[in-house]
Amino acid sequence: MRYGTALIEAMEARDVEVLGSRFCTERLPLGTREVTTYRTPLGFILSSLFVLPWQLLRVLRELRRGHYRSLYLPYTHYWNLPFVWLFKWHGVPTVATIHDGVPHAGDGNRFISWVNRFHLGQADHLIFLTRYVQRHILEKVGYRASSSVYPHGILWEEMPVPKPRKMPEQFHLLFLGRVCHYKGVDLLLEAFDRLPGDRAISLTIAGEVNDNLAFPVQRKGVIWKDHWLSEAEMLDCLKAADILVLPYREATQSGVATLGVHQGIPMVCTRVGGLPEQLEDAVVWSEPEVEALVESIRELMDNPDRYEGVGGELASLRQRLTWKGIAADVEACL
Repeated sequence: MRYGTALIEAMEARDVEVLGSRFCTERLPLGTREVTTYRTPLGFILSSLFVLPWQLLRVLRELRRGHYRSLYLPYTHYWNLPFVWLFKWHGVPTVATIHDGVPHAGDGNRFISWVNRFHLGQADHLIFLTRYVQRHILEKVGYRASSSVYPHGILWEEMPVPKPRKMPEQFHLLFLGRVCHYKGVDLLLEAFDRLPGDRAISLTIAGEVNDNLAFPVQRKGVIWKDHWLSEAEMLDCLKAADILVLPYREATQSGVATLGVHQGIPMVCTRVGGLPEQLEDAVVWSEPEVEALVESIRELMDNPDRYEGVGGELASLRQRLTWKGIAADVEACL
């Protein structure tokens, strides 16, 4: 929900109505009308039968009064379908942000994939976070709607920006985020084993493991935090780390990368998907291979000028990815 909250709160217009799930684990935008949705399959059935119809009736009443100019869907959600149908029935345009569109390898959910395809087929305007995703979806799925590309803003923009980092004598490496096979944690583990132990003294893998191919492996110097991380825990991990590594095999874009940009932490990222477009020259790039990761990490560990010089690149990127500018573009679509 971080994307939606930051975007909506940066909008200048105040004549908007925001619906959000009461069960959302992230902070909802100010003024959100919280709706009881679901957390379990049984909850989905019960809420869909007894809560959703009342929400649709309330929205229908406001539609007939002409109170809505557009419907914006910042995420894929099972309940998006009836709302899209309702708005289209009344000739009110729908705008949807497509984060991925096509599930990552080993990360598929057929129904969510179908909902994404529904958005692609029914929305009047599509917003993509990178040109890579825009092209990829057009080639793989296709769509007839008009579209725009507005990047993912910097998360934690409201927090103070830390001071530029200085080259340490020993390095603590960090992988942050949900652990899945396509994110290449196994590549990073093997690369860590090949780094000099007196320089790279620890690797923290922080994020819930939800892929059988990426189960926690006990290795010397490797610290696992296998659970959903609060914002405070993520911030602590980033503050304690010297290098953030994104060893992804594939990626559309990355919210974790924006956290790294905000914190000014030197990053090693694999040159896949939309990451080069998102991060430009502010990181050290690598191929999604073990030896390439080792070389790129060593580039930061062995070169003080390179390590400390990325701070300026990250600061420049941070200034270009403000939510205020991105929200103004999205508002123009609405």
